[in-house]
Amino acid sequence: MTALGQIVQRTASITPSIGRKSRRLLTEYDKLIQNVQKRRSNDFNKNLSLTEKILYGHGLDENSHPYLITPTESSSFGSTTSKRDKAVHKFPLSCDNALGTLSSAVLEKSVFPGGLLLANDAYSHINGDFSMLSVRSNDSKATRPWIVGVRLTGNLSEWTTPRDISLKISDFLKTKKTNEPIVLEYHGPGTDSVSCADRAVLCTMAAECGASALFPFTDLTYNYLCATGRRPLAYAASVIADVYLRPDPDAMYDDLIELQLDHLDPYIRGPFSQDVVTPLCDFKHTAVDEEWPQQLSAVTINADSPDTLERVARIAKQGWRKGLRAKAPLVISVESRDMVNKHEKDLFEKVGASIVSSEGFPMRYSVAGDAEWISIMTNSSDGLEKLRYKGNPNTHAFAASTEVREKRRVGMKLAAHAHAYAQIVTAMAFAGKLTFNPIRDRIVGRDGMPFQFTPQASKYF
Repeated sequence: MTALGQIVQRTASITPSIGRKSRRLLTEYDKLIQNVQKRRSNDFNKNLSLTEKILYGHGLDENSHPYLITPTESSSFGSTTSKRDKAVHKFPLSCDNALGTLSSAVLEKSVFPGGLLLANDAYSHINGDFSMLSVRSNDSKATRPWIVGVRLTGNLSEWTTPRDISLKISDFLKTKKTNEPIVLEYHGPGTDSVSCADRAVLCTMAAECGASALFPFTDLTYNYLCATGRRPLAYAASVIADVYLRPDPDAMYDDLIELQLDHLDPYIRGPFSQDVVTPLCDFKHTAVDEEWPQQLSAVTINADSPDTLERVARIAKQGWRKGLRAKAPLVISVESRDMVNKHEKDLFEKVGASIVSSEGFPMRYSVAGDAEWISIMTNSSDGLEKLRYKGNPNTHAFAASTEVREKRRVGMKLAAHAHAYAQIVTAMAFAGKLTFNPIRDRIVGRDGMPFQFTPQASKYF
């Protein structure tokens, strides 16, 4: 028995309450780790990235067969073209074609940190949240991916979302010309501030850009697995995390992107086109230089979830407590008026906001007459083109959003991320100006004292 195998066996015997399932998983992990150690010893003890550990753990390197995993109704995350590898974690598949497609619901219940998976669509790539490596089906004949390290430092602000991170990454990918499949490997101390749901969004959005993405195993991953009824797997993965589920210190990458999350800003789209994108930190100066109308004629919010509505109410309550009303007409669209409780209705009425149904929403913010130049702000670029043509062709429509919003069921939350942008838009309604930056600027209350709006912290893993 290897020294590593003895450690795994001794750890399992010390905690008999973990049961046979954790011991079996530790035994399977031992096999993968042995493969990594063999490769490491043959490569002068090179510091390895997490991606390399997973590939080598499954017996794959640049001299081996192409990494190809063909899902069947009884496949496994541990299966590869290498016949000596046994199944690690079996799972059911809903097959939509010859290769099969994993639904996110099935995937979340069948994760195996350190596993390798052939993914046919963007939704299958959320397993990178759990330290699994996805290989796109059209890349399955490649030998080695181009590994891009994404080092995160600082903390992700509640004003920002993973889409703001993704926009930075997509700008990099547009300049990258390579025939190899690209893997984005997130690492660094900043990963602890990115929730599991937000990690899943980053992995999915990477797939939409033609890449794969994965995160190291952290305490957040452990807690999520335990909370969702997978404690044996969480325990087994945590025991070997430093050896197999995290990159080595000073691991080498083919490319490296460094992002300071504290300095990350949301983006504003518009006017007249979604292709015009400006960071919020530069938006004030850009608005002045471009001579955009600085006075907001209307602010519209698409609150299609209770979470978004709750965050809008939080900002509105802060303004009300300071004796303020929205200086720009504030229109909140909801799918059903039943979503809004009595307390929220009273609050919105006090600050001068109006609530409309989604069906009547587009007509409510149309402008009257032939006003010369006006500005309108919204929290979703879904309505940007509609806002452009409503009533006045000179309407400057802006959206606090990184891209067209899409709903996705990810983990424990609906990751539409309109809620973070809704907070920005709501704060701007109280200022009534396009040049107000709620992240950095203060606003004067009725008592004459300046204060700063505070966003709501996330309630999810």
